[in-house]
Amino acid sequence: MEIRPDPWQRLIAVGSILSVFVVAVGLYLSSEADRAQLDVALKGQASDRYNDAVRQLNEPGREKLLLRVGAIYALEQLMRNSPSDQPATIEIIAGFVRLNSPLPAVPGPDAALASTSRAVNRSDRVRLPIDIQAALTVLARRNSEEDDRAVLTSEGLANNQRSGDGLELPDTYLRGARIDGITLDGADLRGVDLREARVASASLRGTKLEWAKLDNANLSHSILHVTDLSGASMRNAALFGASLWQADLSGADLRGVTDLSSSQLQCAVTDAETKLPAGVEPPPAGAWRLAECSTITWN
Repeated sequence: MEIRPDPWQRLIAVGSILSVFVVAVGLYLSSEADRAQLDVALKGQASDRYNDAVRQLNEPGREKLLLRVGAIYALEQLMRNSPSDQPATIEIIAGFVRLNSPLPAVPGPDAALASTSRAVNRSDRVRLPIDIQAALTVLARRNSEEDDRAVLTSEGLANNQRSGDGLELPDTYLRGARIDGITLDGADLRGVDLREARVASASLRGTKLEWAKLDNANLSHSILHVTDLSGASMRNAALFGASLWQADLSGADLRGVTDLSSSQLQCAVTDAETKLPAGVEPPPAGAWRLAECSTITWN
């Protein structure tokens, strides 16, 4: 005997499948809505935290010091969570440094002599205020790949490309700063006071350091390609292993530097006003324009 399927059973089966499908679609749409609401809530919380950190950063006074330090590290965490906000965040942090650590209106009595006449012992080193050092620490350890400013090419600085930061910290007092490994390609540091600072293994490609004070600074193994150091004071600075390809040392004072070789200067720019350590010969005039100085290994 042939048993035919009951049409009603077929309809019930199809209806069950459709109901399961409808329930699944409903759960999916509900989940998407929940995720969207959660995303909006998280963005709102991040925005509130960002605004709170910026407000705390502007709290003046010594009694608010730790509050400002906490705000700086909160901005760092927010920057890591949202890399697209990094350019704006580093501008805020750099602005904090500019506003709160300008060059002194009247240099101290030891400003010229103490830092240039001799190497500075560790116990003599100046320490920056905690909040300024915290801001510089955050700038130093940021992921520079997320910066969106300018990049140094063989033709010069090209705007609107990645891998440069273009930070503006001119005429700031950063004496004794500890910023080893920092990337400041294309940054404006004209007139900055970085005496006794630790800036070893830093990337300073195309950085503007005209008339900067770098006496007793540690610049060992730093990359100073096409860096403008014209008129800079670099007495007793540490330049062991530093790369000075096409760096402009016109009028710079490097007396007292004990770990600088003539070979390091073979593609640098010097002039009659450049003061070099005893035993170090300047490159021939215009040597940086020669074919052997036209290319360099950038690492």
